[in-house]
Amino acid sequence: MDLRRVRARILVVAALLCTGRAWADAPIELVYLRSGKADVCPDKGALEKAVGKRLGYQPFFAAAQRKLIAEISSKGNVLQARATLVDQDGVVRGNRQLTAPVGDCGELIMSLALAISITLDPMSTGAPQPTPPPAANPAASAPASNAESAGDTQGAPNGSNETNASKADPFPPDAVAPPKDRDVDIAAAEPVSSDHSLRLAANLGASAMVGSLPRLVPGFRGGLEAMRDGVSLGVEVTGTPSVSQPGEAGTYANMSLLFASVVPCAFIGRVGACAAVSLGRWHGEGRNVQAGRDESEFYASAGLRVVGLVPVTGPLALRLYAGGGVTFTRPSFELLGAEVWRPPSFAAEGGAALSLLFL
Repeated sequence: MDLRRVRARILVVAALLCTGRAWADAPIELVYLRSGKADVCPDKGALEKAVGKRLGYQPFFAAAQRKLIAEISSKGNVLQARATLVDQDGVVRGNRQLTAPVGDCGELIMSLALAISITLDPMSTGAPQPTPPPAANPAASAPASNAESAGDTQGAPNGSNETNASKADPFPPDAVAPPKDRDVDIAAAEPVSSDHSLRLAANLGASAMVGSLPRLVPGFRGGLEAMRDGVSLGVEVTGTPSVSQPGEAGTYANMSLLFASVVPCAFIGRVGACAAVSLGRWHGEGRNVQAGRDESEFYASAGLRVVGLVPVTGPLALRLYAGGGVTFTRPSFELLGAEVWRPPSFAAEGGAALSLLFL
């Protein structure tokens, strides 16, 4: 693509956002929001650093009255970046949206940083420079004025007359006219548009449970999850190795647990709240007894979880969770007529899993 066309597009972005040099001279806060597939984009610190590097100074201050809201969201496989200037009265002074493929998040951040830099300081980063004062010698300036006048009258092919090119208006009036001012409540500002497409993820990890077996026990957990508009529905399978519980007269019981769960969740950003309903079976096996005993008991529970997502790279994220719930079935495991263990009414769990987004 022609460098001039790229430059012109960036300047159009800046012109739509720009409300004057006053924005660079007054404190301004950067509000940075991401959602959907944009969660893996560089964080707020990276955008601040990119803008500061272009300007040569750090323009942003926490809790300033003026706001520059930078939002990145996704729609299908397209990233959408939107920058909005809001003054101290909550009035929008300009906004602009950029788009890029999901894989070009880094380039999108750089383009957004360039537009913001020119917006905050029009004298930097390739912005148009003021016209120099006329020459002091009238005789020397007269031929130049005549040549310029002749060029304006007769016209010339594109690129053949630098004077005419520099005087041409690069922004059509209707392209740079800022939107009408409107009052905005920053606390209730328009949220980032969410990704309305259905997304599927596979989760695989480890868990630790207390109360589901005689002592703290590790386990494995895997499942599939469908997500859309900040809500998800997952199906999981959880299993544990056998743990031993001693009984009387040197006997002991080996017990394990296997169950499936349905897990609906609601997310705000990278944090979610989930419910879990689980059905499965306990398996117990007696040892050091004359007549070996092997039995299974029905397992049913329900509980709540808190989930946090930590982006790793691309479609891969780390899922951390913790929660607890009520155990509805509480069978008694016995050896030689004596109770070896009975599950409590409440159990807790925690763990981590890798989540791979594949659609």
